[in-house]
Amino acid sequence: MVARRFVLAFVGMIAAVTVVAWVPRVLSPDRLDIATFIGLYTIVGVGLTLLMGFGGQVSLGQGGFFALGAYATGVLTVRAHWSAWLAVLAAPLVAAAVGALIGLPLLRLRGHHLAVATLAVAIIVFTLANNLRDLTGGPVGLRIPRPHVGVGGPTVTPEQVYALVWIVAFAGLLLAGNLVRSRPGRALRALAQHEGAAESVGVNVPAYRLAVFALAAGFAGAGGGLYALYFRFLSPDSFKPALSILFLIIVAVGGLGNIAGALIGAATIEILTEVLKNLSTRPDMPARAPVVLQTMVYALVLIAIMRFLPRGLMPAIGDGLRRLFARTPREYPPASPSPTGTPASGSAD
Repeated sequence: MVARRFVLAFVGMIAAVTVVAWVPRVLSPDRLDIATFIGLYTIVGVGLTLLMGFGGQVSLGQGGFFALGAYATGVLTVRAHWSAWLAVLAAPLVAAAVGALIGLPLLRLRGHHLAVATLAVAIIVFTLANNLRDLTGGPVGLRIPRPHVGVGGPTVTPEQVYALVWIVAFAGLLLAGNLVRSRPGRALRALAQHEGAAESVGVNVPAYRLAVFALAAGFAGAGGGLYALYFRFLSPDSFKPALSILFLIIVAVGGLGNIAGALIGAATIEILTEVLKNLSTRPDMPARAPVVLQTMVYALVLIAIMRFLPRGLMPAIGDGLRRLFARTPREYPPASPSPTGTPASGSAD
């Protein structure tokens, strides 16, 4: 069973890497943006899956940490004149540090109180991005120069940044998958089930809650930093608080307790968003049609997933594959009776 699971995971990873490498060769720049968004959302979704699916904490602030990583990259590059590569490396560290700092008071809360408090984080970051004009550019935005390959080399192409996004996404999936199977991962699962029981067996509940909160913030910051590197223009309108709701929907659709569900959820929601955008931009549609249509469809998709696939798409896909590749039980012919009336394979006492 373990060997078969490993083979299926390896084949799936090879297939995913092949598709990712093939995409830039056949897609237009607009379609490449979509594929890049899927990778970025996967990175954020992995962290949120760890936080919600394994840490048992609800967060509506991941959009704020995503914006924080993006603006950390932009500000360090444009204002502080850092190398863009160093700024991208600093983005998850900045987001994780801020997550740890605000997590100290926030993680005293539970349930919907914590969700509302983390949503306030996304609102605060959005407000600061709008008002700190000398630092972030405000509503006018902040344009980031294209980085170079090495010192004095050619500038980086969007295809190269796209490849970097997916390298980070696959590394995040691998890291998170190993984490949940480790001892800290088992402690996180115990914490999500019952904090009192986890504490009774020696789990340092406050430390684990803070660590996974900061880790999820770091994943979101990494996604934001790569967003800044790819699109090279930051505007507060790209980081509205509703972005946190989108990340929550991605994780719920993919599967809260499944790391690979972040990839499935990101791909499903981003493709659905593009389809809705194309439908709602027809000339006969009203001006507010894109926002209204997307909100309505997102709500219907979330309701349908919670009703019919409460564990998400990825567990449902996994169950289907297991049934497809399950071995058929071997059938043995019935034992013929012996002359004494007992089965031939049996022994009489």
